[in-house]
Amino acid sequence: MTKILYVNGCSHSAGAEIEYPLSSKTKYDLDNSFGGIIARKYGLEHHNDALYGGSNNLIVSTTVQSVLTLLHSYKPSDIFVLIGWTGFDRSEVIYDDK
Repeated sequence: MTKILYVNGCSHSAGAEIEYPLSSKTKYDLDNSFGGIIARKYGLEHHNDALYGGSNNLIVSTTVQSVLTLLHSYKPSDIFVLIGWTGFDRSEVIYDDK
């Protein structure tokens, strides 16, 4: 039975600016994002790695890393992954190894 709702994506998945004005991933934003609402409705623990301006490449890499970490404590059937893909035009730029 599913216990964890893992959410990743861009600002929309993080509940961008639900707590106005210009909030940035506050507890209120996350609790009232679509992932937070779904988790609450089904009694699931909500993990949200969504980042404002994140690219699809970032979404994939953080999702893989986070799910692998969750698998140390949970069975695969305990985890439901929900991804809010962003536009194809976003990309990552690495500068000075950062």
